[in-house]
Amino acid sequence: MFHVRDHRIEHCLACGACEKAHGKPAHKRCVLTPKDDSFSLFEPLLTARTVLFASPIYFYALPSRLKTLIDRSQQFWAARAEGAPWLTSLPDRWATVALTAGRPTGERLFESAELTLRYFLRDYGINIGRNLHFRGKDGPNDLREDYEAHDRLLDAGRRAWEEAL
Repeated sequence: MFHVRDHRIEHCLACGACEKAHGKPAHKRCVLTPKDDSFSLFEPLLTARTVLFASPIYFYALPSRLKTLIDRSQQFWAARAEGAPWLTSLPDRWATVALTAGRPTGERLFESAELTLRYFLRDYGINIGRNLHFRGKDGPNDLREDYEAHDRLLDAGRRAWEEAL
C-alpha cells in the first residue's frame, strides 16, 4: 500500500525531455526522477497484477499531490507513443477505483477523477474494472464507521485480488 501524501513529488516542468528520450528505460526518461520519489510509485504499476486506487475528491477532482504524480507520468505516455516494448508488451490488467467525497450530491461528482485515472492507467496496460463511489464522507473515520460502505470497499479489493490470481 502506498500513500502518495508520504512521498516527495516534483511538479512536471513540461521540458519535453521524456518525449526526446527515445529508447531510454523508464527511470531515465524524466530529468526529475533523481530528485523525488515518483518512480518508486510508478514502478509497481508496471508489475502489479491489479491495483486499487482510493482517493478523496476535492472540488470535483483528485487531490493535488496525486494529480502532480499523474502529470509526471507523461514519461510513460511518451514511451507508449513511441512504442517502447518494455511498456507496450505489458499484459492487460484491471484496477478498482474507490472515490470518496464529502459532498452528498452532484451528478458528475466523480467524472473528472475517473477520466483522469482512466487515461493515466492506460499507459501501464491497466483498465478500470470497478468504480466505487462514497458520498457524504468528509471526516477521517466516516468511511470506516459506515459498515456497509466499508464492507463494499473490502469486498471490491478482495474480488480484484482473487480475479488477478
